[in-house]
Amino acid sequence: KFYEKYKHIVEYAAKNSGSVNHLPVQWEIRMSNICNSRCVICWAGNSNQIYKEIKENINNPLLPPIQRDTYFYEQGKREKYKRLGPEFIQKLWDNIKTIEWLELHGGEPYADSGMVRLLAEISEKGFSKKIKIHTFSNVTLINQNHMDILNNYKGGNFKASIDAFGEELYYVRYPTKWNQVLRGLDLLKNLHEGWRVSVKITISLYNIYNIDNLLDYLSSNYTNFGIEFSCINSPKFMRPEL
Repeated sequence: KFYEKYKHIVEYAAKNSGSVNHLPVQWEIRMSNICNSRCVICWAGNSNQIYKEIKENINNPLLPPIQRDTYFYEQGKREKYKRLGPEFIQKLWDNIKTIEWLELHGGEPYADSGMVRLLAEISEKGFSKKIKIHTFSNVTLINQNHMDILNNYKGGNFKASIDAFGEELYYVRYPTKWNQVLRGLDLLKNLHEGWRVSVKITISLYNIYNIDNLLDYLSSNYTNFGIEFSCINSPKFMRPEL
């Protein structure tokens, strides 16, 4: 996919025992686990809301062992913790002139003010026009300010994480409301033509029997959006094969 553009790097590495003479052009940014949802398909490391819920129910015998394990794994961190220290951010700024892709993860990226502020600063300093963004979001918090910032970038991929239709979504991505999702999807229509918007559907035991309702709605109302699928394989009790 990228070979023609970067084959000179491959050739350099082949002549230098695998070494390259610059840092990567694609950077993955995970600011924190701050999130506004407690999705049944997620875990404490990607949602501080799930962390709090597990903490409150740590002695409940109905708590699945894998969720209890993730709590103890995260226990050494704050409930709302920062994954990226100032050293990482400084390195990003030191190499901003060569960066071509930023991949954004959370938690929910647009629930983290630090993430939004970083994107805005890159734009304000004039580097965004040559950078594409690969971002995931539950779209319930995005607003016009976010759209204005993203439209200053070269473009990229915006993947909206939506797993069910209407009230059904509440049971998968609690406490998401369907009207919040519709507002977010409508805002995504305002991204410029350099962006590719797709709805990413995670198939699990919770939605496998009603996923057709979501597909019918999307194909009727958001014809320009792509649709992608992935299947849950962990935790095992959520797998659609059941």
